[in-house]
Amino acid sequence: MMLQTKNSSTIWWFILFSGIVMLAWGIWWKNASPPRSQLNRPESASHHEAPTTSIAQRIAPLPLPPLPTQSDSGDDRIATIMGDESLGPQAVVIQLIKALPNVNSTSQEEAAHHIANLSDDASATNWTQKLVSNQLPAPVAEILFNNLLSRSEELVLPTLAAIADQPNHPQQTESAQILEPLIGTPKPGFNWKEWTKQGDK
Repeated sequence: MMLQTKNSSTIWWFILFSGIVMLAWGIWWKNASPPRSQLNRPESASHHEAPTTSIAQRIAPLPLPPLPTQSDSGDDRIATIMGDESLGPQAVVIQLIKALPNVNSTSQEEAAHHIANLSDDASATNWTQKLVSNQLPAPVAEILFNNLLSRSEELVLPTLAAIADQPNHPQQTESAQILEPLIGTPKPGFNWKEWTKQGDK
């Protein structure tokens, strides 16, 4: 009877001791383990790795503007006029003059040579008037001014005089220098146009 009581007491103390140990272990584990919220918390921005691609690389590039077609080029426009068999020489000259503001400088020079070659003295007034009023692009004006000097005196003198009377005209000085040895310097009270008419009398 006393042996049974001693064994029961031993088992009881063993169970109590085991409970105390497990309770202490649970308290220690709770304090040693990080809170669940910390386990699930994302890393701060300072620990993030730098992205491998930049924003600019991820943006789709803008489409390039379309390339100009051949019909947009000045040379093609001049060639089209020159190749139009339905136009006579003087009609070609008129169309070339109209096209001058819409083509590049290289095409303007090409057109100017065609204009000079296709114009006789009678039809040259289509561009001499524009030359006098300074309405032609500079490369065209230079080519046609030089071509003018090979024309008849009846066309050359009045055209040069009209240019020489304009102080701001690009060819004013050159026109006056050409006129002076031909008809002399205008007398006081005369401009170049009037002085040219005096020489005709």
